[in-house]
Amino acid sequence: MRAAEQLDGADPASQMFGFHAILALAGRAAHLEAVRRQQQEYPPMKFKFASAAPSEPTIFGAQRPAYDYHSVGQDMIVEWTDFMQTHGIRRVCCLLPKEQLAFYSTDLLASYRKSFGSQNLCHVEVQDLHLIDLADLENTILPFLREWLPGS
Repeated sequence: MRAAEQLDGADPASQMFGFHAILALAGRAAHLEAVRRQQQEYPPMKFKFASAAPSEPTIFGAQRPAYDYHSVGQDMIVEWTDFMQTHGIRRVCCLLPKEQLAFYSTDLLASYRKSFGSQNLCHVEVQDLHLIDLADLENTILPFLREWLPGS
């Protein structure tokens, strides 16, 4: 059995360690195989929509509506919310700062409330490339996420 096949079903840390071990032992060819396998298993999704971890069934991440634009109309917000709802998303934790919320011609948070319901929206401002404030994480985000986790 090839080393890469032995990693199927392993936890993410073992997979990462295993792939690095393959790279150390086999060199460049193994790296290309690891990249190819990942592309086959995880095709790129619209809005870079993906689970928070390979085996995570509940929490997902995505780019904001019309990520590449600084002037965003309601049609792009609707496209985003429709996509999310089609993929089973029922709650949104928005981390956009006010500077990015200003890109939208209509109130993005109001659009989220309309599409998902007020009780299904959490908003905490986080600047790009910055960590979430610990108090915001503990007092707002984690309780919001825990409300819908299985067994909560």
